[in-house]
Amino acid sequence: MTALPFYDAEESEFYGMCVEDLIRRRLRSHGSALKLVELGVGTAKTICGVLRRVSSSIHVHGFEIDEASYRNASSNILDHALEDRYRLTHADFFEAMDGLAPSGCLISNPPYLPALDADIRLPHLWGGEQGDHISRRAISMGFPQVLLMLSSFANPLGMLRWARAHGYALVHWVARPIEFGDYSNEPKVRQRISELAAMGYSFITDDSYLLIGATWSRDGFSGDRSLELARLIRSHSRPALPDDVDPFASLVHEEV
Repeated sequence: MTALPFYDAEESEFYGMCVEDLIRRRLRSHGSALKLVELGVGTAKTICGVLRRVSSSIHVHGFEIDEASYRNASSNILDHALEDRYRLTHADFFEAMDGLAPSGCLISNPPYLPALDADIRLPHLWGGEQGDHISRRAISMGFPQVLLMLSSFANPLGMLRWARAHGYALVHWVARPIEFGDYSNEPKVRQRISELAAMGYSFITDDSYLLIGATWSRDGFSGDRSLELARLIRSHSRPALPDDVDPFASLVHEEV
């Protein structure tokens, strides 16, 4: 029997809130629809819920590489009668986008569990050795706007610097604490998180981390809020790091 695609209600609800807020802010500021491209749709339940609450002018093109997830998502979209607004493509997002000019806003709750290899309970949640590999690739695509969910245990300061180096300003963010769950508490994953914390790349308390909805834009740097978010991230650590330390002092510079 094929296992159902992974779905975490708390995290998915927060992701949906961030996407809905992005759409509503766009409609208020520009009065026009925003084209959304989604990297990894999972069950599609989250974005189905968003689309039912916002203007019918909003359309999403989602990419899902996993066949079981794609089938499940397609069924959920049909159940919500959203097939005319939520288009799915069963493909590797990065391969499908190769050679195409990115447009609109890329949204994603990407995999971010760190481990030295993908041999973990749910391999499709593996985000590379530091948990930020897929997020960095997403930023490197060059979409005009990007909304990603970041974890404070997956090299978040490195992600902020990576985005700035690729011409993005962090224009909006929202964060909430999340308790470690079954998959982030898997011994192999938790050990790697502890190693990253010791190196200054992971920011956690004994039982929680921060989940952040971060929106970047290439429209200019006048409103960049990276430093503001970096300070919050650094405060979510045990023990708390001093305020007078440059939050961008030690970051990873590896290439994707």
